[in-house]
Amino acid sequence: MFRLSIAFIVLLTGCSSIQVVRQSPAGGIVDLHGSPEGARQKAEEHMREACPFGYSIVREGESEIAYACKPPASPEPLRPPRESGVHI
Repeated sequence: MFRLSIAFIVLLTGCSSIQVVRQSPAGGIVDLHGSPEGARQKAEEHMREACPFGYSIVREGESEIAYACKPPASPEPLRPPRESGVHI
């Protein structure tokens, strides 16, 4: 049973590939080839590596995924210290 599971996983991912059509710091487009499940898995791996702060899928078709990278979280702005009203 275990060998059958491994063989199934290899079949899913082994017969698939992706091609990066366009990529920028803001996102990109990936073409999917072969097994839909395996290609999708490879595309998600690519998007995680390309977008370290996360990504969102903007458009998804049978053979293409367009994604947008999320920007890094901006720190809260520094506020000036409050004056206590006591002057020496």
